[in-house]
Amino acid sequence: MTTIAYNHESKTIAYDSRSTRDMVIISDSVNKRVDKDGVSFFLCGCVADYDLLINIYFGGKDELVPECNAYVVSDNGAFRIGVSESGEFWQQKLEHNEALGSGWQWAISAMDMGKSAKDAVEYAKTRDSATGGNVNTFDIPPHF
Repeated sequence: MTTIAYNHESKTIAYDSRSTRDMVIISDSVNKRVDKDGVSFFLCGCVADYDLLINIYFGGKDELVPECNAYVVSDNGAFRIGVSESGEFWQQKLEHNEALGSGWQWAISAMDMGKSAKDAVEYAKTRDSATGGNVNTFDIPPHF
């Protein structure tokens, strides 16, 4: 799966580049950031559903419920987004440290101990076999 960490103090998002299927590493060079219409999406979950979630974010409707969620950075701020089991889009403003994906527990624990978002994902790589590859970072613009 993946690990994506958001550090509220530094306003930084970090994410790994590993893709897995059934506990098999498919690639260690996947870009989990998608930019569309001035919005940056940091996605985890079912890769095949990424476009569906992005479409729903921009107001699209679908009977399918995407099996993924994301952090989103736009002119409106930084949010966690997803779709409920009943098909309702939701978004929550990022107001504290958070992490997504299969290594989220390791990343949030590392940030609890004062680590940066990048260091938190690096730590998750040592404990979660579905997290790996390079760790990329994104600095949220200071006006948020």
